[in-house]
Amino acid sequence: MAVVMMHHVVMLRKLCALLLPLSLLFPVPGHAEAFLGEIEVRDNTASSGLTVILSDVKIEGYQQRLITLAVSVTDAVGKEIVTEYYQFDTTQDIEIWDKLVFEFSEEALYNRFGEGAQDLYAVFTAAAIEGGASVLIPGGYHVRPVRLTIQAAGPGPGDHSGFLPHLVALSAVDPVFKRAIEVAEAYNIELVVRDYAPVSDTIKRQYSWRNLGESDNHNLIRSLNTVLSCIEELPAAFLSATGLQSVVFVGDVYFLGLDVGAGFDVNEQTVIIEVNDFFADEHLKNAFFHEYMHLIDSDFAKKGYFDNGEWASFNPPGSSYRKTGALAMIRDDRDFVSEEHPQDGFVNGYSLADIYQDKAEVFSWLFITPYYKKAVGWMRNDPFLKTKFDFMIDELGRISPVFTKAYFDALHR
Repeated sequence: MAVVMMHHVVMLRKLCALLLPLSLLFPVPGHAEAFLGEIEVRDNTASSGLTVILSDVKIEGYQQRLITLAVSVTDAVGKEIVTEYYQFDTTQDIEIWDKLVFEFSEEALYNRFGEGAQDLYAVFTAAAIEGGASVLIPGGYHVRPVRLTIQAAGPGPGDHSGFLPHLVALSAVDPVFKRAIEVAEAYNIELVVRDYAPVSDTIKRQYSWRNLGESDNHNLIRSLNTVLSCIEELPAAFLSATGLQSVVFVGDVYFLGLDVGAGFDVNEQTVIIEVNDFFADEHLKNAFFHEYMHLIDSDFAKKGYFDNGEWASFNPPGSSYRKTGALAMIRDDRDFVSEEHPQDGFVNGYSLADIYQDKAEVFSWLFITPYYKKAVGWMRNDPFLKTKFDFMIDELGRISPVFTKAYFDALHR
């Protein structure tokens, strides 16, 4: 893999406009800035991928915030992106990192961009949760063009065969595993029930989980049945358009040390579901649809969908998202997370964590019958919540015309 610096000034300007997600186009607080000493892009030989090293990173003015420091490798139009990131809960007004290393494996690059010479870009962003949304920190955006010769590694783009042997072997245990094979083939997705081994370095660094064994089969069967019913509610064309690649079933999911029960990976377009014996079916459905919406939002926001500014305008006057974001709410105020309709415009406490949780919860409640019926009842006297549901349906209809108010009413009769 060769790395060659290029000077495409016009292309860089276009790229900057394309890669800045709409969620970052918010006012930034004063006296806050990111400083970056150096970006080093390193060739790791033809078989092990790309390393990007950031030196002397300083963030000033964001005490008690969730900070995301990310490096993305992207094509010239910002369509195909692989992102690795670190997230930190800051404790001081000035935070300094001497060195941050971002590893992009050959397999991850190959799965996203394919084989051969590629003119790509390494993009550094520093963002913080502010006003309920991710805000670009001043000074926290840098681009380096790179030319990579990517070698074939791993299964390659669109290959979904590696998970099948586990489902085939388990077919003798319960019919749900045969049904899982049929759903996977019909929707062209992976359903991983054993030996989850992600390529993404970020997932391995920030999440922890326990791979399932035979003793988990009882809970796996129930969870798999529930998630299959979720997938079958969706048009195959919608899953294809939104790029869902896989659903992974594991045990004991933690994110940055917090027990979260579910997660997602934007690089491999994966929803991660924790298998356990205490999630009700509705809770499992909520976890799946919520994490799935995060994947949709992270991709389609760049295309002009689910605009954060427009969404925020639907909130009641005087309302605000939590200053410290979702992780702090889970850690410090877990009981409030599940409190239903705590105020106009929000289906539950978690919706008040930040704008992304708000959108994900509205999306999820559209697909779960008891939740949808509750929301319909609240919307009779809550015009703010009704506006959010109507907007979500309209945006989904732009992706797949089947989604209309009449569709969801019929789904939940």
